[in-house]
Amino acid sequence: MTIKRIHINQHMIKSNRKYHINKPVITIKTSKSNTYCHSVDIKGPSKVVYSPNKPLSCGARVWIETEAEYLLRQVEKELADGTDPRSIGYFAYTVKAAKEAKTRAIGKFKELNEKDFLFFRTLHSLAFKQLNLSKDDVMGDAHYKELSSLLGIKLTNTSRRTDSFGASTQDDECAKIIDMARARNISLREQFHESGHIDGGWMKLKYISDGITKYKEERKLCDFTDMIIKFNEENSDEIIPKFDVLIIDEAQDLLPIQWK
Repeated sequence: MTIKRIHINQHMIKSNRKYHINKPVITIKTSKSNTYCHSVDIKGPSKVVYSPNKPLSCGARVWIETEAEYLLRQVEKELADGTDPRSIGYFAYTVKAAKEAKTRAIGKFKELNEKDFLFFRTLHSLAFKQLNLSKDDVMGDAHYKELSSLLGIKLTNTSRRTDSFGASTQDDECAKIIDMARARNISLREQFHESGHIDGGWMKLKYISDGITKYKEERKLCDFTDMIIKFNEENSDEIIPKFDVLIIDEAQDLLPIQWK
């Protein structure tokens, strides 16, 4: 589970007092986000940390640190109430978090085993499994190396990172824009305009996008973003599982195509 650190922004307190305003002063920090609020309800164990010699990046020396276990407790509650674990969908942002939830549930309910928790995984893993794909169907290191040579642009096999972290990032600036447009489910032109200036401009971006699409189509390959898109297009009961309970860890970090 993601570690969250909660601290008070003293500068905001002083600003509120000086200008007679009421902006939120409580900050909830994770490795991926920074949320301001007026109050926090901590569900699970926590501890107060005083670290004068090693402050947070924002300068805070006192904070509350919590690895909230609310979602895991919800899983345990459902299992205790008799919910079939195969009807629980627990989708985590990382493979590690999904395994942690599964391991904890098995540890507490000894009569269950790993096969009972078919849907404790990442969304990309769900799409891969339900679409009955194999590793041969997915863009790999050799494919990206060949594609990079054909295009004259260094591209990275992001599938490995996506499988671990639920999101991918390309090394090439143009490829990043292409990935983001698809993940946000918007046109490449729209993402291009939002991204500001890039070397090579629209012509280079379109060249790379067309090259990637053509390469995958000719070889009948897909990347991890394609998996999510194809999964969203399905309407078969055999492919789209039905759940009595659906739990999504780090839901705020989902991209539009993942929400869909």
